[in-house]
Amino acid sequence: MPIVELIDMFIEVLPPASTAGASELDPPAAAWMHANFTSKAPVKELGNAASYATRLRDYHGQDQVAAVVRKLLSKPATKSATITTLMPNDDTSYVPCVSLLDFKIRDGTMILTTTCRSLDIGKKALHNMVELAAIGEEVRAAVKVARLALHVHAISAHVYKRDINGLARDRS
Repeated sequence: MPIVELIDMFIEVLPPASTAGASELDPPAAAWMHANFTSKAPVKELGNAASYATRLRDYHGQDQVAAVVRKLLSKPATKSATITTLMPNDDTSYVPCVSLLDFKIRDGTMILTTTCRSLDIGKKALHNMVELAAIGEEVRAAVKVARLALHVHAISAHVYKRDINGLARDRS
């Protein structure tokens, strides 16, 4: 159970490159999250749930990231370059925290807005943002837009009691 919970927290990571070095803070957590976003293997720690890589790159046979790129290239002002990670027929015991990725090109900036139903601020949030920024950069480069802005909406942002000491520790 979370020790602290904030409802509807909004985070803007500008520029997303500022996430560089995040993996040094907790290398195992960074490696785990990177594997979740890049490997299509089921995630053992989540009851063998589909990884984010599967949800993003092989959603019932569709690469949603490639589909977003195609959509943005054909209509840069589109309002429907959106990816879901929810798989209601498959997600019976686990619902992914990162639920939606929405891409907009406005004023020369690729805006990636992500909705998280839940975000573990004490352990996973930073590593989620690193991986989300990488996806944003991939799409930004493919559609040849100059800048990327990453916006994260956490419906339930929380810190677990087990992680409080790690957050309070001096990281300098």
